[in-house]
Amino acid sequence: MPVSHWDIFLVPLQMLIGVYLVVGCGAFFRRMNWYPAPAETPLYKLTVWVLMPCLIFERILPASELIGDYQNLILPPIIGLAATGIGALLGFSVGILPKKLTGLQNWKTLGTFAACVSILNYGFVPIPLITALYDAHDKTQAVLFIQNLGSELSIWTVVIISMSGAINRKTLLRAINPPTCAIVLAMMINQLGIYPYIPRFAMNAVKLLGDASLPASMFIVGISIADAFDWQRMCRHWRRGIRIAFWSCLLRLVVLPAIFIAVAVYAPLTIEIRRVLVIHAAMSSAIFPMVLSRHYDGDPATAFDTILPNSILALITLPIWTILGLSLIHGEPFGNIFAS
Repeated sequence: MPVSHWDIFLVPLQMLIGVYLVVGCGAFFRRMNWYPAPAETPLYKLTVWVLMPCLIFERILPASELIGDYQNLILPPIIGLAATGIGALLGFSVGILPKKLTGLQNWKTLGTFAACVSILNYGFVPIPLITALYDAHDKTQAVLFIQNLGSELSIWTVVIISMSGAINRKTLLRAINPPTCAIVLAMMINQLGIYPYIPRFAMNAVKLLGDASLPASMFIVGISIADAFDWQRMCRHWRRGIRIAFWSCLLRLVVLPAIFIAVAVYAPLTIEIRRVLVIHAAMSSAIFPMVLSRHYDGDPATAFDTILPNSILALITLPIWTILGLSLIHGEPFGNIFAS
């Protein structure tokens, strides 16, 4: 059935509010000291070493059976990785401007800013949004999972390298981690045709663990926000925070969506890739880099000032870009684009 303009405002709004509530639970638990600092590292390791790889397996392994068009299998991961690279370059380009205009005082703050601007929220909101807008048998969902492969790979390569501020043996070794290894292994399993022979009970266990990765990640993000929220620091450096927030919102919510929606409209891509590109373009910054900034030599305060403002403003911009982008790629009023 056709989806109304009100639906496209309501669906992402509900998804975002749900995410923010789970993040808020993590922040509340840390503030109440119900989840002390020593417990964060074990939860982080569980999420990165077990839950995220399971989510990757659960999303990628069945996808090859749903893709159909070979272009839908090859291009989406490349687009996901390239989109992050372009975002990082734009983020670093802000460093050309005087520090008084940007609030970015050194290489660490610039690298953290670029890393946080570059990676979009490719999981918490797009997955349920695509599920709500398109039928389960529509190839758009499978293409989203395949494009998320490139985004997942980029967060453990482009984002970590940008945040660490250098390309050397140490940063490259950090890119070899459980999520990237899971991506490579899942692709190998798909190419070798092993997936149909994996026992169903094993995939059920993988799904249960994978489903836990998103709320666990959000909870960890809430902990990071609680630790980064320093009212005295914000009052002392409010001008710096406003400058970083301005450039963050300008790049992540205006410039990058315009670029990627233009690509979706004019590039010779399948309709499924166009849809996913529009949905991804409309997203705010991913919030998990706020956690990575604490573990990969980034600046947590800059991550906080970069991610939080555009995540809040996305409540307004996400539906607008989604409506505009989907209307343009279908070439007809938005109210009709889901009718066929």
